[in-house]
Amino acid sequence: MMEKTPWYPGAIKPVRKGWYERDYEAGDVYLDLWDGACWRKPNGDRMHVQDRQWRGLIRQGE
Repeated sequence: MMEKTPWYPGAIKPVRKGWYERDYEAGDVYLDLWDGACWRKPNGDRMHVQDRQWRGLIRQGE
């Protein structure tokens, strides 16, 4: 199992571009893309809600 970061508030944005888990209402968690400027759906469309909490994976050493 991959280790994950703590949840970050939606007002704080990721430093790196990439896929992150975002916490939706009712406790559902989905992967969304941070493009460096805004959150995007897997199909590339801009997400309407930009301030959901998020978390990433912790890089494992080799």
